[in-house]
Amino acid sequence: MTRPRTGSAYTKRGVFYIAVSLRPGTSKDRWVRPCPPRSDGVPVDITHARAVAAELQRRYDAGEWDPERDARLPGAAKPVPTTPATATTAASVPEPKGTEEAARLLGVTLIEFARSWIATQRYESAPKDTRVIEHYLAPAPVAAMPVGDLKPKHILAFIRWLQDRPSERGGTLAPRSVRNVYDVVRRALDAAVIEELLPANPCAPIRGRLPAIEDKDPLARQGWLYQRDEIVRLVTDPRILPVRRVSYALQFLTGLRVGELAVLRWKDYDAAMQPLGRLTIARAVKSVSLREAQTKTAAVKLVPVHPTLAVILDAWKASGWAAYMGRAPVREDLVVPNQYGKVRNTNRHNRDLGRDCKRIGIGHRHQHAMRHTFITLVQDDGADGSVIRWITHAPPRTAFDGYTRAQWSRLCAELVKLRVEIPAQIA
Repeated sequence: MTRPRTGSAYTKRGVFYIAVSLRPGTSKDRWVRPCPPRSDGVPVDITHARAVAAELQRRYDAGEWDPERDARLPGAAKPVPTTPATATTAASVPEPKGTEEAARLLGVTLIEFARSWIATQRYESAPKDTRVIEHYLAPAPVAAMPVGDLKPKHILAFIRWLQDRPSERGGTLAPRSVRNVYDVVRRALDAAVIEELLPANPCAPIRGRLPAIEDKDPLARQGWLYQRDEIVRLVTDPRILPVRRVSYALQFLTGLRVGELAVLRWKDYDAAMQPLGRLTIARAVKSVSLREAQTKTAAVKLVPVHPTLAVILDAWKASGWAAYMGRAPVREDLVVPNQYGKVRNTNRHNRDLGRDCKRIGIGHRHQHAMRHTFITLVQDDGADGSVIRWITHAPPRTAFDGYTRAQWSRLCAELVKLRVEIPAQIA
């Protein structure tokens, strides 16, 4: 007598999968799905996954269920046989009570898959995306649907559901927030396609239906801009600590992200470069893990040093840094460290900015508004925005690869158009 087939189970990136061997002549050799969660709440282990696989294989070979016709088991089915190997897990696979229970047993839901997917991710913002899944996806009606049943209409309904959700800041979720939540779900379903739970991502036809990116308050950005006299006061007023004045000058005159500023070292500053000195921006502090790594876009940016900034940096290196730290700086030292010579806390940096603005009597805007101010003012002064983008973002690899001398000169020529001057007596 031929030995009965038992299916198989295995783990991949922390997820338990079950597999059923199909008959010759079918479109695939095996039917594979993540093992459904246990009804008693106990975490799935390999023994349980093997028991589920064995029962599904038995049903398939007995003609009680065919995954090519319906991934959900219709009607009733027998429980997993109890053997010494499965005695502790058989109770967790109850006898289905119809199509609904069978769907629960065989069809992993969107929220279950999203949780298992995000648990295996190691990218920087994965903890933030975990919160998105729990806060926005988990309570949504679509979360309880089997992944294999998802259609574009369900994703569209989810987007509309998000648009009606209340915001913690009043009103409903902003379009940008809706798109951010959608993007996490889209990436999770990309993984579901790879795992063959879906033939195609149902998010694909929805891109044109997403809400346009716009601010809740269309006039809000008008208040972000620092005026030129405010910039001068923030980088020269003696009531502000010198290390913070230098920090503000770097942000206002280069458009650096605060994470890039935090790990800028003296070795990154080439004062002898012509026609302007040069900062090499290759590292940043990550906003979630607070570790030092590549820049946000993984780009290496070469930033011209504005003549006003050169005056401030050279004076800081010559005497200010030593007065602050008690010794002369070396190449590996941070340009603007904390009092212990370590990386400044990027969140505290924004609070310090607020206190300094209040101290000198100007309105506080978030530290990211410094980057916004730089990009706005330099273009107002006649600089080509498409060239300035090479400073603030990433240089296009085709048009700007290598930074030839002529291209560097063009960068400097555009940056120097920015009109921010400090009083001669302070310089």
